[in-house]
Amino acid sequence: MERLCPQLLLSLKEYSGAKFTKDLIAGVIVAIIALPLSIALALASGVSPEQGLYTAIEEFVACIGTASGYAVLVGCVALAIQIV
Repeated sequence: MERLCPQLLLSLKEYSGAKFTKDLIAGVIVAIIALPLSIALALASGVSPEQGLYTAIEEFVACIGTASGYAVLVGCVALAIQIV
């Protein structure tokens, strides 16, 4: 049986400074969109804005930790499901 290894560890072998710069820019753009949206979804669900931010961070960490591929898509629908 093949040994299981998270894709994150396998991807680090080929990771470079240029990829890091692109990933950093992409992360900032996603944060600009996702954080206000998580606050809005929390308020629409009847909970405090802080809980929306905690849920957004929790979702990000959970998706990164369990990702099966190099590209991890963390979407608003997953965030909304966790809040509700």
